[in-house]
Amino acid sequence: MAKPRLEQQLGRTRMRLIRLRLFSGLQAGLAAGMGSAVLWAGAAYLLPVPGYRLLVPAWIGAGLAAGMLYGWTKRPDLAETARVMDASGLDERLSTALAYTGTDTPIARLQKADAEEHAGRYLERLEEHLPYHWRRRELYAAGAALVVLLLLLLLPNPMDRVIQERREGQAMITEQRHETQKQLEALKKERLPEAASQELEASLRELDGELADSKDAKMALDALEQKLKELKQLQERQAKEAMQNGKAADAWRQAEEPALKELAQAMAARDPSRLGRGTESLRQSAETMDAEAKRKLAERLDALARQAAEAAKQAGPEAAAAAEAQARALKALAGELQTAAAKQAAGGASAPLSPEALAALEQALAGGLAAAAASDGAAGASAQAAAGLARSGQALAEQLAARGEALSPAWDPQGLAAALASAGAEAGQGGAGAGQGGAGAGQGGAGAGQGGAGAGQGGAGAGQGGAGAGQGGAGAGQGGAGAGQGGAGAGQGGAGAGQGGAGAGQGGAGAGQGGAGAGQGGAGAGQGGAGAGQGGAGAGTGSGNRSLVTVPAESAGGGKPVGDTGPLGPGQGETGPTGLPAPAAGGASLPYQEVYRQYESEASQSLNRSGLPDKMKDLVRNYFTEINPQ
Repeated sequence: MAKPRLEQQLGRTRMRLIRLRLFSGLQAGLAAGMGSAVLWAGAAYLLPVPGYRLLVPAWIGAGLAAGMLYGWTKRPDLAETARVMDASGLDERLSTALAYTGTDTPIARLQKADAEEHAGRYLERLEEHLPYHWRRRELYAAGAALVVLLLLLLLPNPMDRVIQERREGQAMITEQRHETQKQLEALKKERLPEAASQELEASLRELDGELADSKDAKMALDALEQKLKELKQLQERQAKEAMQNGKAADAWRQAEEPALKELAQAMAARDPSRLGRGTESLRQSAETMDAEAKRKLAERLDALARQAAEAAKQAGPEAAAAAEAQARALKALAGELQTAAAKQAAGGASAPLSPEALAALEQALAGGLAAAAASDGAAGASAQAAAGLARSGQALAEQLAARGEALSPAWDPQGLAAALASAGAEAGQGGAGAGQGGAGAGQGGAGAGQGGAGAGQGGAGAGQGGAGAGQGGAGAGQGGAGAGQGGAGAGQGGAGAGQGGAGAGQGGAGAGQGGAGAGQGGAGAGQGGAGAGQGGAGAGTGSGNRSLVTVPAESAGGGKPVGDTGPLGPGQGETGPTGLPAPAAGGASLPYQEVYRQYESEASQSLNRSGLPDKMKDLVRNYFTEINPQ
């Protein structure tokens, strides 16, 4: 059924009013949204809010949506629409006609016809009566907010740096957690005693939980430091246990009897595969022994049994059980030997050692080696885990230090983390003991392989084929601290210091050219030194009371050059013209005490920075102690 004409006319006007009110709400919402965005951006200058710029459009959009929603809630009904139309000069004709809807009297029909006529005229000029217009107050407010918002978005925000640091800190924490997970995975592959494995695993999992709960990188670093201290204590305890567990095996090093030689070598090598040959050798040797030899062997086995029983008191559970079994087996064999010796001394035939007793000894020794190896592995696993965590922690500490964060002394170059990382590095590739070409350290340092930790080419340790110091300085690269090329330690192939240093020349022991000690190939003093000349032992150019030393130009410093014109010393070495200044090789002759202090100080600093083993550091320190002028 078609609507009455008046209602249709009012409906058209009502839709126009709805659109106008939505438009008005949109303008108010724009101003409100811009204002909210300004407040949001301003708050981001006070508090670190990640991604606040991305949320600015959301605040504006929320304001627009709220404005339109408000306009929709204010949509008019037909009565309000009639009043709006009457306000344009219709003298309430439409409101009266709408009130008489449903009344069919002559007066009502006349009044309705008049209202419809005036409404038609109104609709002809509807856009003029109800135009769209911009509200200046909202526009000015939105424009001002836009300017402020652009400034807040474009100007540098100090909180951006805080947000970036937090983001980097979370990345660091994630990296630390990855390293912890890596150590946990490595632990699963190790065949360790159950108790040691569980203890280390629990420690690593606890660290992972603390890192996950850390709010920032500094908190994570503090948690890591505490865990490194615990791991260090765990490592030291396990190392002590490993030493105690190995005492029963170490006691065999004192067994010098031929009958025990194979067993002693197997125990010294920690090789259980050789134990069978050892017990067989013991059996065969016992069969050919006279009574006195058997008594002496029985006494040795009884002494080993007492040592094993004593070691069992201090060892861990597994090693203690193996040591006790070893003591019982040794006592049983000693008893058999005593019985056999007594029978043999009485003129009777002696029985051979029983296979059961020999098998029990072999099994007990194998158990002791297995327990010692397991405890060694536990200490090594703890050391490797601590080293890995320390290295990753050092990287985190460097980044925090670059920000100006105050860090614990544990992260200093000579702190706890550096010590743990160095200890782990020495157990890695090219570790302490041998590098390429020498005993002590290869060409490139001790504690690492070629070019490893502690020195560059020619670090402190052993040169090419030698034992002492490499082709360069102590704890430094070629020409590093301690001397010039061939510094404190040993020259190429020798033990001492190289050319230009305070030590031994090429192939010599003492001091190189200009040093105090031995010249090239000699023992005594080099050219300009005190003692022996080139190739000799006794005479060189100049004599010496260690008052002057020739140093290279780069090490000469600011001392006053002085020529050494002392007389020749006795010897068989080559001599040079006397009365002339000693060759400085582009450097200068300086007082020995001054050169010694400079080189000794540089070598000490380099050793403190390096990751060399303590034995190798002691070699260099002892060398400087021996040539101390005081």
